Amino acid sequence: MPTNLKARTPVWAACIVASAAALRLVPLLTRPLWYDEIFTVWAARLAPSRLIELLRMDSGPPLFYLTCRPFVLAAERLAGSDLLARLPSLAAGLALLAAAAALPEAGSRLRYLALVAFSPLLILYAAEARPYALLGLEGLALFLLVLRAPPTRGRLAAVAALSAAALYTHYLALFLVAALAGVALARRRGRAAAALLAGAALFAPWLPVLAGQPAAATAWMREPLLESVAGFLCALGGAGRLPAPFGGPLPAALAWAGAAIGVLALAAIASAPGESAARDAGAVTLLALLGILAASFLRPVAFAGRSELLILPIWLFGLAEAGAVRPLARAAAVAVAVAGAVACLFTLSGLPCEAPAYAAFASRLAREARAGDVVFAGGAFYLPARLAADRGALSARLIGLPAALEAHPGWIPAVLPGSAETSLLTQKTRALAPPARAWLLLPRLLATPQLLDAFAGGSQVSILADRPEALLFVRDSR
Repeated sequence: MPTNLKARTPVWAACIVASAAALRLVPLLTRPLWYDEIFTVWAARLAPSRLIELLRMDSGPPLFYLTCRPFVLAAERLAGSDLLARLPSLAAGLALLAAAAALPEAGSRLRYLALVAFSPLLILYAAEARPYALLGLEGLALFLLVLRAPPTRGRLAAVAALSAAALYTHYLALFLVAALAGVALARRRGRAAAALLAGAALFAPWLPVLAGQPAAATAWMREPLLESVAGFLCALGGAGRLPAPFGGPLPAALAWAGAAIGVLALAAIASAPGESAARDAGAVTLLALLGILAASFLRPVAFAGRSELLILPIWLFGLAEAGAVRPLARAAAVAVAVAGAVACLFTLSGLPCEAPAYAAFASRLAREARAGDVVFAGGAFYLPARLAADRGALSARLIGLPAALEAHPGWIPAVLPGSAETSLLTQKTRALAPPARAWLLLPRLLATPQLLDAFAGGSQVSILADRPEALLFVRDSR
């Protein structure tokens, strides 16, 4: 590296780190919480024993919710914003930048910082109260400890602890642990592979809960295989497919360009020396993604635009390292960083700024419903109303439609209301005494004629909101 560029490296690094922090603060502070984040806030409020019981009927392991718990409770006690629940993800997303120190060459360190700083997926998930940023950090730390660091006793203990932590953070870590163990054995790092498996053994007590969780709660995405593959390649190429809550999608031309750059980057990684971090990172990336795709034939766990967070930091680390010895890898790294920067322009300019309908209507109910009233909420409207009720902001009695929502608010059954729901409405509304009122809030799709007739029951019903995404009714008990 030329002397003048080497002298400026700390300045460039500081500018990139500052840019990374600023880019992550934009969605953190401006984008309202969406459904899954509201679930995080609601679940994190629960006592640990209650949380475990909840997850038996819902999905996911408990560690991330326990991590968010102090921030959620602090927000409540200090009358602060629920956006504080995003701080663990922000910390994890920024901590990824520290891995640049593990790269031996200054140019590689700058490439890595730029790749992480301008990755739209890493930016968005660092500003979301969900476990993916933390999972990405745990994955990169495991990669460095298992495949790059000497296997001292302390590091092997850290591998076991991190392996267990990743598995208790998200089930996708199963694919990462398996991929890391396979590559470690191929690199004759048997002690590191054994430490990974020791950490996995610490996850064994949770397996009965995982086996008992409803299949519908852990089936995250259903799409054709080729669409998932294209989405994964797009993420490897710097752009990434944006899930709907983030305001996506990206322009089709940019998405396809990202996929093409992803193929170029794979070729660059394949040309790296056999014992390099780049080849190891490529092997772990491919094994983990192939495992996710294969498992999706049994249960659709592949979710392009989200599943890649498991290995994306590892991938970017390997690509940055490969650039030290291969011109093709340097060109690929530049292309990935540029694609990421362009995608960031679309991503940050298209962020949703208004609270989603289910959150806005829950706030309205909290203002207008009185003690003694009863509120029936269905679909995505139940969870934010439940959070408001548990906090005491919604004083009316809350009933889920269907009633099963009350046991698992984190996922929504894809069924229309039936006789059980109509009977429930009839029974509860007849029991109301003046001046109590009944409220019905649900998506238009669930507003069947039978359900509305049962709610009305011959009484006076007013339509307070009639929107494509929501219907709100109030019934006078007189």
